[in-house]
Amino acid sequence: SPSLALTPKQEKKTVADEKWSDTLGTDTDQLNQGFLKTTNTDSTRTQIATYEANLIKKSGNITCSYNYTYSGVIKTYSHTFQVKVEAISITKPLVVVEEIGSTVTLECSVKTDSSTTLTWKKDDTTDITGVSSYSKDTSTLSNSLKIVEGKESDVGTYKCQIPGVTQSVDSVNVYFTKKLVFSPSTSPIYHHNTAASLAFTCSYSKTAKETLADEKWSDTFGTDTNQLNRVFVTTASTDSIRKQIATYPAGHIKTSGNITCWYNYSFSGKTKTFSHTFQISIPEPKLSSSSQSSKVLVEKGQSTTLTCTLETSAETELKWKHGNSTVETGLTVSYNNESAIKTSIMKVVNASEENSGNYTCSVSGNELTASTLLIVHNTIQRSSESTIIVDTGDSLQLFCSLTVSGTSDINVSGISRQIKGITKQ
Repeated sequence: SPSLALTPKQEKKTVADEKWSDTLGTDTDQLNQGFLKTTNTDSTRTQIATYEANLIKKSGNITCSYNYTYSGVIKTYSHTFQVKVEAISITKPLVVVEEIGSTVTLECSVKTDSSTTLTWKKDDTTDITGVSSYSKDTSTLSNSLKIVEGKESDVGTYKCQIPGVTQSVDSVNVYFTKKLVFSPSTSPIYHHNTAASLAFTCSYSKTAKETLADEKWSDTFGTDTNQLNRVFVTTASTDSIRKQIATYPAGHIKTSGNITCWYNYSFSGKTKTFSHTFQISIPEPKLSSSSQSSKVLVEKGQSTTLTCTLETSAETELKWKHGNSTVETGLTVSYNNESAIKTSIMKVVNASEENSGNYTCSVSGNELTASTLLIVHNTIQRSSESTIIVDTGDSLQLFCSLTVSGTSDINVSGISRQIKGITKQ
């Protein structure tokens, strides 16, 4: 935008003609009559072509020509000034939307010489220096502006500029938004009592700078979208806060899955999505024993343990039943905060026939249970002494049986093994 003065000098001969021309679309008469100023001496002809501010808006050439006569021969002297008008380019998106506390870096560049400087201006009022760097290989000056831990006062329109030069450049609209607020805030959310309802809340504090485009809820439970957004969801909004509550009725959520609230807001034409996903977990209790089997055999008079584990919160209660009777003694309960695993160990001491039966571990209000069968048996009876002496080549039949009482869930009969042609092996 400043005026540009071009000054060629030529030793004085016999001048035949002198003129200027350019490729910028300037009228020739205007250029040679209006822009030129001539300063001559006896030996030097000096002409200054001055282009006023904002006349040169594109790259092009400006040429001065002198035609001189030497003994009737005309000689032309000329010089072409190459003028480049390089636009300042923004190398980042023209709309930046981030949450408060985020760090944003804005970048711009221009083709120029090393003496040029670049700065930033916020809302056409505040000058910000930024960090500049120059590449000799590409004749490119770059400047980056880092907004660290952005806050509401950093919201505005940022322009990159050459100080003192009025140039139309792209601007960057920067928005720092408040974070989405939601509850419950724990993750995952353990939902053991499937007979109870569940409520989820999402709220967004908006400013006057953004426009609400859309807000909706979705889940992975197969809930009809219209039912969820029109029946389950209620709105409790103010001028500055958009608040929505999704309430799932009792018995609706019976499996683990996700529930997501979505807010779509428009900032200077750019849509930004804010969302939060609630992770719902309905874990199944797992029951194990020292025998690692669904049926636990324990000899009469001996002891055994049954272990029930559940991924849950510390407040969840695990319950045991022996048949239809609640077990309240012989229990040891622990909770691991790192793995979120609750463990309940039931110990049977000096087992008797009364201890046989089905044992169930469950969570209050949850249909999911884990069970195992405990069988108390008498000592195994063998067919003979522990040491049997036979001749090589003879045959032998061994037999053993097990007496089980107090349960009809296991069928035990005698087993036998016949060994023919006995060898030392």
